[in-house]
Amino acid sequence: MNMPCLSKQAYYKQVETILDVLEKVTKEELISAGQKLRNMILEETGGPDTGDVVDAAVSFDGTWAKRGFTSLTGVVFVVSVDTGEVLDYHVLSKACQKCSLKKSQCTGDDERFEEWRREHVANGDCDINFTGSSPAMEAEGAQVLWKRSIELHNIRYKWMVSDGDSKAFNTIENIYSDCKVVKLDLVGHVQKSMGKHLMNLKARTKGKLADGKPIGGEGRLTEGKIKHLQKFYGLAIRQNTLSKANSSEREVDVAEYTMKKNIIAILHHSVKLKDPAKQHRFCPLGENSWCKWQQDQATGTKTYKGDDCLPEVFLEILKPTFLTLSDSK
Repeated sequence: MNMPCLSKQAYYKQVETILDVLEKVTKEELISAGQKLRNMILEETGGPDTGDVVDAAVSFDGTWAKRGFTSLTGVVFVVSVDTGEVLDYHVLSKACQKCSLKKSQCTGDDERFEEWRREHVANGDCDINFTGSSPAMEAEGAQVLWKRSIELHNIRYKWMVSDGDSKAFNTIENIYSDCKVVKLDLVGHVQKSMGKHLMNLKARTKGKLADGKPIGGEGRLTEGKIKHLQKFYGLAIRQNTLSKANSSEREVDVAEYTMKKNIIAILHHSVKLKDPAKQHRFCPLGENSWCKWQQDQATGTKTYKGDDCLPEVFLEILKPTFLTLSDSK
């Protein structure tokens, strides 16, 4: 088409112009998302907007430009649990293309490069804002986001929903002077922890149990049985979660108590005892119970078989695992 090509300088100037517009629009969207969340919380609590800081639950995660532990760029973000909208993000970089280009142009003249770099940094043009290891980017980014949550949205990110092994939580737990941040693990990660604990228990339990048989084998703690217990552990958590924002302390306590009771019920329900009433005493009552034995008691039917239960010896073996994974912490 015989059209002249853009020079490299003109091209990057246009890129910077587009970036400036994108960042401006993004900031407007983030502020709008924060106001929407404030309005939702205030509506649920039934109070007027007096300008006070409100508490919210957010999901936190991070990603990197490349897999492994060598990425030079990463980004972290917080998403509202209640609205599903992004509230804030922060990019961390250990590299700057302008610095790399200028350094190549100043080969052998370090003084010239350092002079240029000082001015480059002073003008706020350098992309480098992090000097630690790539895995540490997530924790550093969390601090940045939590520190500016009140300034940006007048919201405290009081509840942090993240994966089970998030190291970022330790850096922001006490970031607010008047309250602690509470970590909430994703149900999927928590559910997997039950399977992991039981597999480890099986692997380290050598020899025979008190009944003279090994821990594994037919009718005992097989991989299939572990998956079965893991599934019902996850259900016990999901069925007792609170859906509304800023639930009262009493509502949280009741949900927590019911959740713990259901988790312990899974253990006793899955281990065969001589007295079925004792075995199923923690199971929900009534014809709508997930426990077939309790259903039979309420309706007078005889549908419960119990032929897939573990032997009684497993009650004491599995109890420490179930107690650990039903602990509030």
